Amino acid sequence: MSAPAAIRFVALLVIVAAYAFVYRTGEASVAGQNAQDALAAERLRAAHVTLARRPALERERASAAARTPERIATRGDVARFVHDAVRAARGCGARITSVSAAQHAGEPIALDVAIEGRYGGVLDAIRALARTAVPASIAIRSVANAGDASSAATVAAALHVVLNPPDRVQAPHAVAPG
Repeated sequence: MSAPAAIRFVALLVIVAAYAFVYRTGEASVAGQNAQDALAAERLRAAHVTLARRPALERERASAAARTPERIATRGDVARFVHDAVRAARGCGARITSVSAAQHAGEPIALDVAIEGRYGGVLDAIRALARTAVPASIAIRSVANAGDASSAATVAAALHVVLNPPDRVQAPHAVAPG
């Protein structure tokens, strides 16, 4: 082998050795970077799909919110309201003679309440009902004499009460004025 051929051969060995030490060790880090890039691309695709679905999800949320009031009264709310109403009426010198409830799907619970007592006591009881812990809309349907001619001071009031009407409901995170 001649000297120039030996030099070319040694130069080729140096290049192959450099390839083996430099490129092959960097190949592992490049493969790791490729795996990270693939993971990032998958996350980006998932985010893109979610973002593409956002208008449909917002339409569905708005539709559900339109069909359902913010908060519909529960049986526990009815029990609490009736308990508070009896207590308030008793404190005002009146008494609740009947309560009947009705609820249609997706609507607030409506109660028909009858109160008897002296005129001033009945009015005070109605005012007290409006300040119970359960938000309620109260409409007076009628007020009439309840007694015979000798006890004309006794009146009966028929009320229509809607528990948690949508216009009176506060968001759970709202702070009550105080």
